[in-house]
Amino acid sequence: MTALVLSPLVLRALVRASWKMHGIPITWTISDEGVRCANALSDSVIRWEALTGVEPIPGQLLFRLSRHQLFPVPIDGLRAEQRAELYAYLRGRGLLTADPVEPGPQAVRR
Repeated sequence: MTALVLSPLVLRALVRASWKMHGIPITWTISDEGVRCANALSDSVIRWEALTGVEPIPGQLLFRLSRHQLFPVPIDGLRAEQRAELYAYLRGRGLLTADPVEPGPQAVRR
């Protein structure tokens, strides 16, 4: 059996390409019920009990179902206050253990 290890940058590029390929608007809802993903073709909920953790990467959260199974949720459209509230909620559920990397101010080129 061959194991494939992807760097966070490669993983992020693959996830981004996947979202662009599908092209269907997706609505993500995080509530006490779980994480809901809805679009024109499907509507599904992953209950909190099914999740083993959440890994933050720039612009996204990777919700982990098992060691080898995860699904990305984009968060780059959220305001800083909304992201902070979401991180606190996930920490309260014991799922977010790493500190998210927030984008810093843009460097000014001279």
